[in-house]
Amino acid sequence: FPVILASWMLADTPATNVMGSSPDLALSVLRDQAAYWRWLAARCIVIGSLIGVACAAGVMYVGVGHYPWSEIVWACALVAALPVGVLPVAAWLGIVFPFNPRSLRWRWQHRRAWRSHLRWVALAFAPFFYVPLIGIAILSPGVQLARSIKLPGQRLTPAQFGISAAVVCATAVVAAAIGLWVARQLLAWRTTHLAAYLANTERG
Repeated sequence: FPVILASWMLADTPATNVMGSSPDLALSVLRDQAAYWRWLAARCIVIGSLIGVACAAGVMYVGVGHYPWSEIVWACALVAALPVGVLPVAAWLGIVFPFNPRSLRWRWQHRRAWRSHLRWVALAFAPFFYVPLIGIAILSPGVQLARSIKLPGQRLTPAQFGISAAVVCATAVVAAAIGLWVARQLLAWRTTHLAAYLANTERG
């Protein structure tokens, strides 16, 4: 349950539409690669911390009284680390395909621009398919390890669960490093297009 909750929270537009959700701020750091790097990293840390704490509370609620404390601690570490790995990769979507948040009233007034609205609808729902795939990719090494060391017909021991959770946490850190590096490359590739798009307030 906490992993599913994290996936749902990470798929929200503030986590994925990194350029369009704050166009003025994005424009201010767009030309400065170092500033953008710090801004994106700080954004991922803040949003990841909020989601991680909320999901760790969910782990405590589900686990206390039902599972050993060692497993609860490792599960908290896992759900806290998962957003760290997911967010930088999720940001790729907002760099390549940003959109300006608009009210439904504004969209109704511009209802003849059906291509723009179709793009907005697709990008609003895309994170709910894209983000879970990132989470599955990060979880996969730990899950596969757990399957390989678990005895048939028995559940994981606390030690086995801890090792598998540690692998997931390490994978999340690696995914975060790769995600930030790729995001920087995408920014360099898309700088001109992003500047033109974000500067035009009439584009939805």
